[in-house]
Amino acid sequence: MAPIKAFDLLTVELVLATDAGAQFVTLKLPPGASVQDALTFAAQQDPRWMVPISGANSMAPWALAVWNQRVSAARLLEEGDRIELLRPLIAQPKENRRERVDDQRAAAPRSRWRPDARGPLRRGPSV
Repeated sequence: MAPIKAFDLLTVELVLATDAGAQFVTLKLPPGASVQDALTFAAQQDPRWMVPISGANSMAPWALAVWNQRVSAARLLEEGDRIELLRPLIAQPKENRRERVDDQRAAAPRSRWRPDARGPLRRGPSV
């Protein structure tokens, strides 16, 4: 097997979003490297990249993406890929939106024309 030359290496970027902001690192990996290989290589260089990723036997909540498309750790990398470590959501956006709308409806004054804003307009018997 021929030795790998510097121009044969893939250049990929690893991104980790934290509360303090995004952290980036550029990696040079041999052709045929997977996302897992990139994470292992980065963790050997700097321990902050040792994050648990979600998998079949893992309780870890972090997920992986390449250019904002979720992938498995076995995905092979291509030149210029950006690997993103996706942390879990702290709150569910749909539930938060529902609660905000309920709070707004509870605080809004009722119209005299539509005392029950959630239902149809109620009319008396026709004359």
